[in-house]
Amino acid sequence: MTAVKDAFVVDVYADLKLVFMAVGIILIYTIVILSSCSPIHLRVWVAIVGLLTIGISYAASYSICGIAGWQTASIHSLLSFILLCIGVDDMYVISNALDQTDFNLSIEERFKITFYNAGTNVSVTTATNIVSFAISTIANTIALQSFCIYATVAVLYAWLTVMTTYSCVLVWDT
Repeated sequence: MTAVKDAFVVDVYADLKLVFMAVGIILIYTIVILSSCSPIHLRVWVAIVGLLTIGISYAASYSICGIAGWQTASIHSLLSFILLCIGVDDMYVISNALDQTDFNLSIEERFKITFYNAGTNVSVTTATNIVSFAISTIANTIALQSFCIYATVAVLYAWLTVMTTYSCVLVWDT
């Protein structure tokens, strides 16, 4: 019994090491891409706060769905990577749209243009993801149904945090 328990503890630590390595690689990649490989437009803190907003979304979805009584399964471990990819993509779209605006305009005008262009794209993509996961909740498999419910809540919350918190930090950095 002890050998099985020790093997489980080793597996959990190995999985955590892989998760932290993956998040570290994504953090470095996000910093490089958001910075446009420019030392002038280095957005280290913007990238870190952006990834923290995704982490908050992940924790919030688990909290909300856990309070609602939904159980988790092993498939739920994939949610962090799905959410990370969706959230980082939203950050790229918003940052890229901001970088394409005229630097001579005021910050207010630049962000009006940014959210006119990027806000629509991010919102439509998020709505598509939410509808896809919401429709998938009719699956007969309980684990898949639960995963889709968690994913629906997580993607919605990620959209809210990226459009609010991340955007505020992007204004601060600009």
